[in-house]
Amino acid sequence: MRLSLAWLCLLLAPAGCLPPPEVPAPPGPEVEPLDPRGGLRSLPWGGLVLDPTIPVQEEDSTTLWRSYQDVDVMLEAPAAGQLRIELWSDGSAEERAGNALPVTVGADGRIVFALRLGSKWVELGSTQIALGVSERRLRLRLRRQDRAAVLYIDHWRGGTWVQHPRTLGVDSIALCQGRRTLVLEPEGARIEVVPQPPAEAFSFNRAFDRMANWKLYQRRMDGRADLPLSFAYRAERPALLVVELLGPEGSLRGGPMRLPLPPSPGRSVRVLLRDVPQGGGYQLRGRLLDAAGGDLLGEDTVSHIAVGDVFLAIGQSNMSGFAPLEPREEPDAQVHLFGNDYRWRQAREPMDSGQDQVDRVSEEWPAHSLMLSFAKEVSRGAGVPVAIIPGPRYGTNIDHDWRRLDEQPLHRGTLYGSAVHRVLLHGYEAPIRGILWYQGEGNAGSGTDNYLRQLIRHVADLRRDLGGPVFLANCQLATNGMNRTEQDLTYYMQVQEAQRRYALHDPRSAVVALVDLPRSDPWHLNNAGIREAGRRLARAVLAGSYGLPQVLGPQLQAASLTPARDVIELLYDKPMRGGDAALLRARDDAGPLPIASVVVQGPRVQVWLRRPAQGTPLLSYGYSSNPGAGWLVAADGSGGALVFQDLPIR
Repeated sequence: MRLSLAWLCLLLAPAGCLPPPEVPAPPGPEVEPLDPRGGLRSLPWGGLVLDPTIPVQEEDSTTLWRSYQDVDVMLEAPAAGQLRIELWSDGSAEERAGNALPVTVGADGRIVFALRLGSKWVELGSTQIALGVSERRLRLRLRRQDRAAVLYIDHWRGGTWVQHPRTLGVDSIALCQGRRTLVLEPEGARIEVVPQPPAEAFSFNRAFDRMANWKLYQRRMDGRADLPLSFAYRAERPALLVVELLGPEGSLRGGPMRLPLPPSPGRSVRVLLRDVPQGGGYQLRGRLLDAAGGDLLGEDTVSHIAVGDVFLAIGQSNMSGFAPLEPREEPDAQVHLFGNDYRWRQAREPMDSGQDQVDRVSEEWPAHSLMLSFAKEVSRGAGVPVAIIPGPRYGTNIDHDWRRLDEQPLHRGTLYGSAVHRVLLHGYEAPIRGILWYQGEGNAGSGTDNYLRQLIRHVADLRRDLGGPVFLANCQLATNGMNRTEQDLTYYMQVQEAQRRYALHDPRSAVVALVDLPRSDPWHLNNAGIREAGRRLARAVLAGSYGLPQVLGPQLQAASLTPARDVIELLYDKPMRGGDAALLRARDDAGPLPIASVVVQGPRVQVWLRRPAQGTPLLSYGYSSNPGAGWLVAADGSGGALVFQDLPIR
């Protein structure tokens, strides 16, 4: 018979310590449509419509329609000092986030063109213009040329624009994803920004926060999602937009949808495609037709889009993944990734790649992680596509590095702000499915109660900012080869105990044991270990968040003393093996309580004491830095038992 959660909390809490801060009870588990096999059933098609209730976008003049859009900027050269602006800007130097093309115009007519990467400026070139007293008007024309860009400079002279003979260019614009022109100084300077219509008659707005290949949309409780469609078009006469949603096999889903459009020399429009069912591999095809004759004016297709569940993966180095890349976890068409470069793609390792990093606060160069194996397992088990949004950073602690700035919660120069920003920028109509958290090595020695308080605060902050009772999937720390003394192990186990206790108090969470998994160095799980960690975490999420039957790692059901008070009996929910006495420590009112041996009989683990216990003894388990030690593990191969510290035995 399983004990209730309330009884377990009382039974397994340390004796004599203050209870942890109150964790607000989240709503009950989400109700998912299940079939008799336990998987999610397919949702019927039908009812797909383009909703034109969102009006034609009238973008602010400093905001462009799409990435890399050609733009004209009119300005007055300053009479003193300098004018600084950013073209194709994203993020800010203060946040060490995003990239842009800064332009500085001096009072003497000197123009400098640069590339900003986070907070670093790289000068790309400069030129000098002779300015008359009354002729200080300039026009900057930024034009994309394949993967490069050229800045043309015009001077207003004699009532017309005269092109300056010198142009400034950048060879690669791949890092510049913004769609804004920003004035940096002086504050309040007046400029006029005129986005130039695209050469194509019709094109989807491919941007990380709009529509992109491989983008995944978080589904609602009914298993569906509304897809915002942002596109640009130009037409001399009234036109008709025809949108078709195609399945992976290329068949039409729900019938074509039509939207009349007025003539325009260049316009950006945003509408909604309502109630797209969960699933993946969709193609969205748009065609612009002449409304009168039906002639094709332009077309574009976005591929591999999906509706499913999104997970935010954060923490420190074992979440980033520093295991050797080979053998690599094979990619899966149902698993998507929103990378550190703010680009959607099919997920593959290294999931937390630092290539073309946008938010520098989490910049690093890890290898194999647990993220892909986790996502594949969840996708197969739940029957829906899954996306991972990574944002971890090695060597970080929960007290400071992951703290939320209450005055600027989405500050992209903080790990917390950057991680939450990466989720919210997509404008999902429903909260994401879950958070993967693997952190704590950087908090060894900070104490159980401190880490527990910080974790409670951290999860509450995330849920508030992400907009719902998002499920937390937590990793109890694996072994650490740098723990060489009893004190080292005790400090480490304080964090592991806090992680165990948090799961007891939060029904919208789960924690998995990893101490039996192999490492590649003193700190990081190896390739086999990190992949198994992902699978264990996935099974915990499928059980705790989706309510699907899973073979989970062993769960401690009870801990008690025999009548003679010389044997502590631990009862697990399944047969166990292992159980080296060297991994355990016990103490009672008289001091240290020597352990003679450990006997495992099915689900019962008997800890034999050298003398009868006095008062209420406390038992701790986890005293080893060796993943190959005789850990308590489930006989069915589902994993190891959780580490615990100062467990009261009554």
